[in-house]
Amino acid sequence: MDFLGNIVFFLSNSFTAAAGWAWDTVVGGITDWIARGVMALMMSLWNFMDTASSPSPDAEWFSGSGSTPFNMAVQIGMVMAAILVFLGVIRGVLAGSPGAVAQVVGRDLPTAAFATAATIPLAVVSVDFADGISDYVWDQTRGDAEHAMGGLVEVMMVLNPASLGFAGPLLGLALIIVMLFMWIVLFVRESLIYLVIIYAVAFAFPAMLFAPMRETSKKVLELLVALIVAKPVMVLALSVGLSALGGVGATGEPGDGVGDNVARELGTMIVG
Repeated sequence: MDFLGNIVFFLSNSFTAAAGWAWDTVVGGITDWIARGVMALMMSLWNFMDTASSPSPDAEWFSGSGSTPFNMAVQIGMVMAAILVFLGVIRGVLAGSPGAVAQVVGRDLPTAAFATAATIPLAVVSVDFADGISDYVWDQTRGDAEHAMGGLVEVMMVLNPASLGFAGPLLGLALIIVMLFMWIVLFVRESLIYLVIIYAVAFAFPAMLFAPMRETSKKVLELLVALIVAKPVMVLALSVGLSALGGVGATGEPGDGVGDNVARELGTMIVG
């Protein structure tokens, strides 16, 4: 009896190990397939978003020859500069300060002219630099994103294996919603960059010529810089979230359930 019991025990353990190995292999294959499919969708959406939501201040319609928005803003800025130079000179004369008059004509006016002429080249360089940082961060995040998608699929299978058939569509739908929201934000950013450039040339740079309004130029430049760097900051935040989500269960404690570990990891991702 002991001999037969040992044989049954050996055979049952062998079949159990084989079944476990087969199940792990199937789970790994399906997880990899879903993760790569979701990542392919993510990369396609990102490529579209990157090209469709990146401003081009040097575009012909915006700053080319003719009656473009930038050229009209420059003309308005010239009129504003003439008015504010006149007001600045009067203010200096009334204050009895020849130095203030010389400052307006000899320093502030050339500075405003240079800022207007350099706006488009500097904006193009800054936008390209921000896009380059965003692309680099996103490329480095691809591995973490694939691992995170695979971890989510594995968790879904452990919690409810029947939900595996819905894992891909659900992940894809959630991804599309997140990407759509991000695209809307980037589209608004693109529009605001164009508007801020127009406002800067038409009103903010001429405001440098009149001391009571000089702070306006600084605020507009700060807003333009913030809009340009917003894209790499958003991508970096997404990268940190995916990296945190990629370690599902890493912040859990021994003996905790899968749900507890997932909750801990999601908390880590949200709180940072």
